[in-house]
Amino acid sequence: MTLTSIRRHSSTASQRNSWVSCTHRTREREREREREREREREHRSTPPLRRRTQRKREGRRGRAEEGMEEQKHTDKAKAKLSMLKSKVICCKLYISESQNAKVVDAITRIGQKDPEVVLLSKFEDDHYNRVRYTLASYIINENSTGEVKFSPMRRVLLEMIEKAFSTINLETHTGTHPRIGVIDDMSFHPLNQATMEDAAQLAKTVASDIGNFLQVPVFLYGAAHPTGKPVTAVRRELGYFQPNYMGIQWMGQVLPDILPVKPDEGPDHVSRERGAIMIGAAPLPLNYNVPVLSKDIPTIRRITRRVTGRGGGLPTVQALALSHGDDCTEIACFLDPDHVSADQVQQQVEQIAAEQGLEVEKGYFTDFSKDAMLEKYFKIVLSVD
Repeated sequence: MTLTSIRRHSSTASQRNSWVSCTHRTREREREREREREREREHRSTPPLRRRTQRKREGRRGRAEEGMEEQKHTDKAKAKLSMLKSKVICCKLYISESQNAKVVDAITRIGQKDPEVVLLSKFEDDHYNRVRYTLASYIINENSTGEVKFSPMRRVLLEMIEKAFSTINLETHTGTHPRIGVIDDMSFHPLNQATMEDAAQLAKTVASDIGNFLQVPVFLYGAAHPTGKPVTAVRRELGYFQPNYMGIQWMGQVLPDILPVKPDEGPDHVSRERGAIMIGAAPLPLNYNVPVLSKDIPTIRRITRRVTGRGGGLPTVQALALSHGDDCTEIACFLDPDHVSADQVQQQVEQIAAEQGLEVEKGYFTDFSKDAMLEKYFKIVLSVD
């Protein structure tokens, strides 16, 4: 085919396509005009009374739909107001593992899967080989007795604990933070409208689950214990503060097979793979760690004791000196924010350490304050439809 014939063929095709497009638009206009005429005929054939009735029905339907939307907004507002007045319990779950990311991630996913339970924070430390989960959820009390009859957090905690027991072996665990089991500690704290008695009841329910169903010895403390025994007393009875490896670490099972103290729940014998667990209820503390640039553990332990209330230092402050890396020892503090501030702790550590010629870095919080926890909890639960 010559160049001229190609151009002629192209021009003819273009004219044909233009004609087809024009015909298509003409037919579309005709069909639209026919639809308009049909609508007009229907309108004229409908009696005026019927048209008015239809408009009234449509108006009523519209008002009904608006009313339904308003009711939905009202119900949501009432539900949110009820939630703001609800009882909330916070639980801090301490697990003896942080170096195995696969295990930690699996446990974390369980803590995140229930929309009624909020995972507020997670704190991991490779030197301690320990992870702390902070969770919060509501509770429901029995109307007649006031006892806690339900909390979605109970099931979530048990699933997290079962996963930890199935994936962590205490016999192979080493870390610079003391522990007596795969699940070392669980502390329950009242938030919002909840009371200490609510926290204690939930703590004892979970303790019974672990002791009876999972067959792990449980030691109660604080408001969950019949006499209010403090956690430090339980730990001293179990030799919790004595390192069993290199003078600065805890390795494997640290408890004897037959416990020196009878547990409050569960068996008297200890599984070397799982160990034992402490569970309690108490006011929510602040966790504040102060790094001291020294590996002189005995000296820093003496500084730590002088900071604590038991050693004549700041009231209500409890603390541990823990090896943390090649050139650092941390003073891990638990303090009651209603009596002592983090600034007071920092100043006290710096002052005593300076007497020994030791340098101190700025401390840091490992978790949220009570107000920040509630703010985050409500922000998450109220955003869920």
